[in-house]
Amino acid sequence: MRYFGALESDEAASQVSSAAFRFANFEIDVARHELRCAGKIIPIEPQVFDLLIHLIRNRNRIVSREELIDAVWKGRIISEATLSSRVSAVRRAIGDNGDDQLFVRTHHKRGFRFVGQVEDAALAVVELADQQHHTVDEKPDVGGAHEQPGVRGELQRASQLLDERFRGR
Repeated sequence: MRYFGALESDEAASQVSSAAFRFANFEIDVARHELRCAGKIIPIEPQVFDLLIHLIRNRNRIVSREELIDAVWKGRIISEATLSSRVSAVRRAIGDNGDDQLFVRTHHKRGFRFVGQVEDAALAVVELADQQHHTVDEKPDVGGAHEQPGVRGELQRASQLLDERFRGR
């Protein structure tokens, strides 16, 4: 038995496990190291991909140049021009530029911040599963929980179980 149930379709299951981030028309599959725009794979170099992922994962704050170097280059010494060219490559890959800064904003002397609206991939997966009418093959008995088909119902039941457990029931 897999927790939160198993989706009937292998294709939907792979979308569940691989989708990580969505913004604008873009989707990032971290497990596959892929950036897609409207479903089409966008070629992107590994360092550029890692830089984009680090900025998105830390989008709630400004990421310093030093932190980016530590995260992407593992502390190796690189030139300012190398970092700048990789940030420019990130912007090009996602249809941004240094003038508009729609997704990646430069904070002078402080670093960079991803400012695009990022969709929660887990929520997107739940919506995808519901749209495709996938149901869960094994459902835990929660006792009195309203039955709702699909992954959304499983997540609601799991949430109820956790709430009951933490309240000491």
